[in-house]
Amino acid sequence: YEFGKYIDFEGNFRKETIEKFPKDIDIVYWDYYGLPVWRYDTLLKQHEQLTSINHIFFTGAIWTFNGFAPLLGFSDGSLHGGITACRKHGVQRGDDGAECSMNTALSSILYEGELLFCEEPDMASVSRKLEILTGYTLKEWQNLESPNKLFGEYYPTIGQPSKYTLYQDVLMGRYDNFVKLEDKEKHFRAYKILKSLAKRDSEYNYLFAYIADLAYVLYLKATLGTEIRTAYKAGDKIALKECANRLTKCVAAVERFYKSFRFCWEKEKKPFGFEVH
Repeated sequence: YEFGKYIDFEGNFRKETIEKFPKDIDIVYWDYYGLPVWRYDTLLKQHEQLTSINHIFFTGAIWTFNGFAPLLGFSDGSLHGGITACRKHGVQRGDDGAECSMNTALSSILYEGELLFCEEPDMASVSRKLEILTGYTLKEWQNLESPNKLFGEYYPTIGQPSKYTLYQDVLMGRYDNFVKLEDKEKHFRAYKILKSLAKRDSEYNYLFAYIADLAYVLYLKATLGTEIRTAYKAGDKIALKECANRLTKCVAAVERFYKSFRFCWEKEKKPFGFEVH
């Protein structure tokens, strides 16, 4: 096993390490960055070199910890890979893994329940249970992650689009190479859908309301940095004035998002900790 590497799929622990490792302690295989079953299968085999399967925990996660909106699709994919491998190896114990509301994870919690009791989850069953619980179907609920679904797939290693777009300075352009002009319209479509779902008579409608307000901020801001630079290089003062006007709208939109996010926070949590946002 190569020292200092986070993951070495082809590595094995040294004999002296295995011999010195205590056999009466529990160890945790902590992994929520992968999708394929073979990844989890390989790394579980490496953990089994150190101790028996009865002393191995698996820790996966539902991605509600890297921004204001969840990553539900990636969560379900990584849970499927991890739990499938755990079932194969006989791992019986595990753990799950927020400015993002924890309640956005309800669909993935139901999906994980299906995985734990069925080899192949019944998505229609997940949707029925979710609708009974929340008043929203699975397809409707998945709109909560729409501010992050820009690429057609997920890139958790670079963070969530909703997070870096919200926080980046429009004059610095640190993440502008990830932004495409069509992202602006994608965020607006997400806003319209989320705003409509927020009108549903459900105790969970506030989730759609605060993420709708987030999507509207992203709609105003996503391409603003590249548009300012393009107008500046072209000497287009009319376009620059339009960008300045949009910045004013963006400030107002952020204040509206702040209020709806604060409502969400105070509904679910104690007030302590909100000040860091």
